[in-house]
Amino acid sequence: MPDLTDIQVTIDVEHPAPVIGLGRVAIFTPAPAGVTQPSYKEYTSLDALKIDFAEGTEVYKNAKANLVQANAAGKIAVLTYVKTQTDAALDQYFDEEWHFALMPGADQADKVAVANKIASYQFKFLVNQTDDLTTLAAFGANRRVINFYHKNPGEYLAAAVLGDVANLTVGSVTWKFRKNLIGITPINVGREELKNIHTAGANAYVIKAGVPCTSEGLTASGEYIDNVHGEDWIKANTESTLQNILLENDKVSFDSKGIALVSAGLTSVFEQATINGIIEKNDDNTGKYTITMPQPSEIPAQDRLDRILNGLQPSYVPDGAIHEMTVHITAKSN
Repeated sequence: MPDLTDIQVTIDVEHPAPVIGLGRVAIFTPAPAGVTQPSYKEYTSLDALKIDFAEGTEVYKNAKANLVQANAAGKIAVLTYVKTQTDAALDQYFDEEWHFALMPGADQADKVAVANKIASYQFKFLVNQTDDLTTLAAFGANRRVINFYHKNPGEYLAAAVLGDVANLTVGSVTWKFRKNLIGITPINVGREELKNIHTAGANAYVIKAGVPCTSEGLTASGEYIDNVHGEDWIKANTESTLQNILLENDKVSFDSKGIALVSAGLTSVFEQATINGIIEKNDDNTGKYTITMPQPSEIPAQDRLDRILNGLQPSYVPDGAIHEMTVHITAKSN
């Protein structure tokens, strides 16, 4: 069942380019003819899945490509939606324990509708696979869309990448260089073609130094997937931590004691985010984050009457990863 929360968190990314379920996949599939309501079901094995979706279906094939990878979540969901009514399905099941939507075989209009709806929530991702780069323009610079370009028929690169990396500790990995994916063969592209793929807002699976791996780890906006995923980790864990403070204390008061309790909760989240690699470290290994809290005397009277603590303003610098290197070698003669 989805959780309800009294905590609303907005992540404000000041640098434009630089917990449960944060690595789980939901496969969206159109409902059969005559079905008028969306549905949602989770599966812990392919044997359980094929009772509802036979081995030849796109749902089964994508689930298999995901679950056979070494780091897969071990659980996959299927969200059945009524065509042209994707908004209703997302609203109904958005708070379930999935974070990445796959839409194999869906109409482009339904994919774009899901992408836009996810963007409006500023949480979760649509992961799209295509063999036609011209289709990606419809998603624009949507930072909640991850595109994969793959030309090999019958291979499910997007599902495989998710099975390999999405369920690992958020912040501890980059989505570039995901290698040796089971059931996926690299495509043969030159430097210019690969540059065009990235410019179009997609990632590919290619050979680098003799090893098959993902060519980049970018969202459609050009931002790095691990940074945006890190935002989601912070949002989810901030909401959970603050909600637990309200639940586990008989009263959280509008005084220095209550505000200190909230501040300690926020600090614990940002400290763990630093340990995980979501937040960049200073030279002394402390995290590059700040947490601004209002003083009791600064709280407006109306907020006290409404029992709402406003003015919590954490900020942080996202951690990066080395994706390229430039080396200048000088050979000196004796």
